[in-house]
Amino acid sequence: MLTFDVASVALTADVVDIDPDPRTTAVDTVVIDFSDVVDVFEVAALSLWRDGSEVPLDGVEASSSDGLRWVVSGLARATAAPGRYTLTVEAGGLVSEDGRVLEESATDSWTTVAAPVVGDVGDTIRQASIVTTTSGEVRVAGQIGDSRFRGRDV
Repeated sequence: MLTFDVASVALTADVVDIDPDPRTTAVDTVVIDFSDVVDVFEVAALSLWRDGSEVPLDGVEASSSDGLRWVVSGLARATAAPGRYTLTVEAGGLVSEDGRVLEESATDSWTTVAAPVVGDVGDTIRQASIVTTTSGEVRVAGQIGDSRFRGRDV
């Protein structure tokens, strides 16, 4: 009699990198890829943190057409504030259609920075250029003003 010892390969997940990072806008959708078909993916398997505090995932939904690639949508409200975010698919809560368990959590982190405020209502920007620095800051250079006042350099 022949006996085989088949090692079970764990289910793996990859939270696709958020791009751009850093960013000045909220993240509305995140893509999660699995190594095997996952028939049921509950949002409860996710956690979202901003600067060390958990962020509620109210109104967030997950959908997939093939069970391998899941799209988590409705995150814009939860990720609008500036800060350092980490989205985690928690280990242990997900099982593939053939019974393999997600044994290691999958995460991605990104930073949302405040969009620069350039002027008040009615101001116009002339000859502006936007420069992103290596530290993630966004700088605007040019002239700002309106028809009532002479433009000033920014």
